[in-house]
Amino acid sequence: MHVNSTAFSPWIRDELIETEALLTDEITMATKDSHHALANRALIRAHRQDCRAAIDDAKNVNLFQFFCVAVLTRVYSKSIRTQPSVMGYIALAIAHIRSCERDAGFKALDFAFKQCYPSDLDFLLLIKAIILYVDKKYDDAMTRVHALINATDDKSMYYSVLSQMYFLHGIARMEQGQYEHAIQCFERAQVPVQIHLSPQLEAIMLMFRWNFDGLGITVQRCLCEALYAVGRTREAAEALLKMISTSGEEVRKGVGHSEWVTDFMRRCIATFETEGDTASSSGNHEEAINQYSVALSLDPTAHGLFLKRSKARALKALWEDALRDANKV
Repeated sequence: MHVNSTAFSPWIRDELIETEALLTDEITMATKDSHHALANRALIRAHRQDCRAAIDDAKNVNLFQFFCVAVLTRVYSKSIRTQPSVMGYIALAIAHIRSCERDAGFKALDFAFKQCYPSDLDFLLLIKAIILYVDKKYDDAMTRVHALINATDDKSMYYSVLSQMYFLHGIARMEQGQYEHAIQCFERAQVPVQIHLSPQLEAIMLMFRWNFDGLGITVQRCLCEALYAVGRTREAAEALLKMISTSGEEVRKGVGHSEWVTDFMRRCIATFETEGDTASSSGNHEEAINQYSVALSLDPTAHGLFLKRSKARALKALWEDALRDANKV
């Protein structure tokens, strides 16, 4: 995928209007075939739901017109007219899929396979799986990515895409209130490799507006929130502590992550304290001790919790432990 640096910067920031304007300038000022810029603008227009214009950017009106009309009964894009471009066909496929023109989209993708180099075949198979996901064929898409993972030694890119698919699936389930299903998706999204932003992943980010930067932390945050939403607060706290222990540096540097950790920890502690108070009031001092202890694992400086746990331990005749807690106040 070829994108000049001027257009790349706003595109990666998801500033689509500015990116389209820059690509239009590039096409207008081009002194030779501008098939890369046309294919890129087709993608931008598809993202902006301007699918007719996107398809027009991918429309063949010259060299391949007779062939395409005969086989596909459609006219293809300027980017394909100027040069038979794999990206031109991919952009066309995405535009058709976003226009709910499934058959035309996958016919365009077939031509991308005909144009690609053998070394690019696996990547194009991955693109097809993502297009299937965009087309809401979720199970088929994920099955294909799993097959690619099993068929290659370098699994990082494929695991990254699979993680994104499960993550998006989990978000959709949370929005529908299906938290238990969302939890399963977020757990599956935690892949066994570190995500590296390779040129291929950057291309996927641009093609589909998927963000792999910080995906691992984002998945763990969503898992914590989903667990908390269904009352599985202790598991949520465990997931939070695991995230901090394994990704502490990324948490500190990531935009908004440290603030979220502080807020989520506060909510968990408040829940544990409330449940501890309820257990203590009903005479279940063992459960109260457990709840206060979990809260203290999140904030070992909470003097009020030490005092409450000291009282609960004294009522259980755990004198030494009660005294130890009291001395920390």
